[in-house]
Amino acid sequence: MQYPSRFRLLAVFLLALGLMTGAVAHAESAALTTLYAFTGSEGANPFSGLVQGADGALYGTAYQGGVNNTGTIFKIAPSGALSVLYTFSAASWDPTAQANINADGCNPLGLIQGADGDFYGVTPCGGLGGSGTVFKITPDGTLKTLHTFSVLDPYSQCNSDGAHPYAGLVQGADGDLYGTTHDGGVQGYGTIFRITPRGGFDRLHSFSALDFNGINKDGANPAASLALGADGNLYGTTYWGGAYGNGTVFRISPTRTFTLLYAFSAFTSTNSSGYGINAEGANPSAGLAPADDGGFYGAAFYGGAAGFGSLFKITPDGVLTTLYSFSRRYGAGPDSLIRGVDGNLYGTACQGGYKSDGTVFCLTPDGSMSLLHAFSANRENTAGTTWYNRDGCRPSGLIQGADGSLYGTTYSGGAGGMGTIFHLKAR
Repeated sequence: MQYPSRFRLLAVFLLALGLMTGAVAHAESAALTTLYAFTGSEGANPFSGLVQGADGALYGTAYQGGVNNTGTIFKIAPSGALSVLYTFSAASWDPTAQANINADGCNPLGLIQGADGDFYGVTPCGGLGGSGTVFKITPDGTLKTLHTFSVLDPYSQCNSDGAHPYAGLVQGADGDLYGTTHDGGVQGYGTIFRITPRGGFDRLHSFSALDFNGINKDGANPAASLALGADGNLYGTTYWGGAYGNGTVFRISPTRTFTLLYAFSAFTSTNSSGYGINAEGANPSAGLAPADDGGFYGAAFYGGAAGFGSLFKITPDGVLTTLYSFSRRYGAGPDSLIRGVDGNLYGTACQGGYKSDGTVFCLTPDGSMSLLHAFSANRENTAGTTWYNRDGCRPSGLIQGADGSLYGTTYSGGAGGMGTIFHLKAR
């Protein structure tokens, strides 16, 4: 598969995973159950977690695998029985688009269930323009492409509507769906868009260009889902850009009013692994989780007091408080975060823990951090292409089910070496 030319987001994340090594002291760990281990034919490398449908089943996407190795959409019962709902079509290289193209997209991500009972998601690659798609799929597997992102200019990497959506959608109070693209737009650094359930598309914001220092006024390259605020506005983050180049938090109204809420600060030093250190974190990577007071909780992939990421809270008017800085023991590189029904924050870190293969963690309102699970060490196959272990590695998403339990996915590892779906009791 062809990855975005400006910033190969997944490749960069995986490079970071390979660099963050080192064992830590073993900590407490809850009992984790592997519900399913992917083998490739039904999908591989789930990258964006799950959603629980109105029927109680769990639905998700596999980034790769399937018959054409372009990804699948699946359904899994809480008991672990998995069925493939849709397999994305084969893609071929197009010299004009400078990308792999097909009719329905490649590498699906981020399912949500809409008010109409159907599921909506994105593909960051493929489609007729090679820049990804927005799709709708019924619970029985009938898929419709709602929007195909246009071809990027090969020199400027710009287009009209954006390219490479790397985050799922959110449904607004108006019933429309809102999302972001990591690349493309007027300056080539991503967009915010609205799309109706029928496919009517509207670009709301195009992020401005970065200067040679990676700085701009509003942020660049959003990589996490938007969150719907109690005020009806959308809140989100950018991975890069802002006044110091380390990402931003923003608000946008359905009528296009864009407000920059916070720019993550510059690094003041580096840790022993060479990662930057600052007060509050850098490069926010997880979707914001709503708080009771109208604010939001978030996660920064890097930065913080130890350089391995942080958890923060931000008010609707942009006052940010650092809640926790990671130091490998409880994880490194937090990439998903939810607020549980008990008021605790639950999330995953794609590295760190006992064998540096990721963790599931819990942060209580009083700031107490606990390790719910540290994923086990993996082993390489003889070809050096696949990594196996008993429970998966590099977790990439988390939800709380109707039963109060946590469900998530790992990008790799497991008995099949291609990722897992797991179940874990909350704290």
